[in-house]
Amino acid sequence: AGVAFWGFSLPLMNTVLLPVLAVLQLLTWLGTHWSVKFSSMITMRRVKRVDEAAHVMVTPSKTTEKIGICQIDIVELRNSASGNVEMVPSFEFHKRRYLW
Repeated sequence: AGVAFWGFSLPLMNTVLLPVLAVLQLLTWLGTHWSVKFSSMITMRRVKRVDEAAHVMVTPSKTTEKIGICQIDIVELRNSASGNVEMVPSFEFHKRRYLW
């Protein structure tokens, strides 16, 4: 009778299960560094409204530009004619500011 964890014997865990788990962990870690889409899928969740979001994934229309994850900031816009102040979500991508 040998030692068993979660129904697996110790030699099976050492030779099969632990290396498989180590490879899966390594591939997940490398995937988050190689792919922005994979990183956003693993580390973030999709929300319905902009005010619930902290980041946005930007996919440019040009295939030569890189996909990016940008932080959403709240920008204060002032109307010079009426004096109204409006708080607008925005993000910066490729040194350009985009307003929502």
